[in-house]
Amino acid sequence: ILCKSVCLISIFTVNYFYTISALDTRLTASERQVAELKKANAALRTRVTANESKLDELKKENAAQAAELSDLKNRVTTSESQVAELKKENAALEARLSVAESQVEELRLDRRQVAFSVGLTDSGYVGPFQTEITLVYEKIFTNIGNGYDTNSGMFSAPVRGVYYFTFTSMGREPGQKMGVFLVKNVEQMIYNVQDNFHGGYEYMTGAVALELEKDDLVYLRLPKGWGLYDDNYNHIVFTGILLFTTNPAMGRLH
Repeated sequence: ILCKSVCLISIFTVNYFYTISALDTRLTASERQVAELKKANAALRTRVTANESKLDELKKENAAQAAELSDLKNRVTTSESQVAELKKENAALEARLSVAESQVEELRLDRRQVAFSVGLTDSGYVGPFQTEITLVYEKIFTNIGNGYDTNSGMFSAPVRGVYYFTFTSMGREPGQKMGVFLVKNVEQMIYNVQDNFHGGYEYMTGAVALELEKDDLVYLRLPKGWGLYDDNYNHIVFTGILLFTTNPAMGRLH
């Protein structure tokens, strides 16, 4: 019995040591895991602390950016208001400038001087012709403003305004009609005719005031079969004078 008891005790002792050894191994492993977890937790704490610091910095930056954005919005609103005011001011200035420019142009035009006076020819008899012709006055006495064209015989208005025209006609052929008619562009304005029954110098004069647009034409025509006479005594003269300019914005005077 004693021997059997000793054997049982020996077996128990061996099992105990095995159990202790296993527990020691597990304890060592657990302690190792605890140490590793502590290291991991320390690293996590460091990262969390760093992230919290970054988060605080970002919050501060966001707050600063929000304040800056609010300031920019206020400045943009102020600038837009100023731009709107400047646009209104510019519109008013442009209107004033337009008025001033119109007034300057009116004053400039008012100072324009236009006058011409021309004689027909030194060659004696002119006509009669088989067709109606435009009279070309060859002798230039005055042509201020260069409105009269010696090539065409036509006066072209340099500016818009009211012009006064006079003309004289003379014939000396017995039994022949003499005279002219005055044309504005293509419209006949004055028709003058005189029969020379007795021969000798027969005169006729006409005058008219016309409102002309710039580049309107005024000239004299000699009808078919009619005749004139001019020489160095200048019996036949065509004259035009600008009385005053008119503003296009005012429309026609009548």
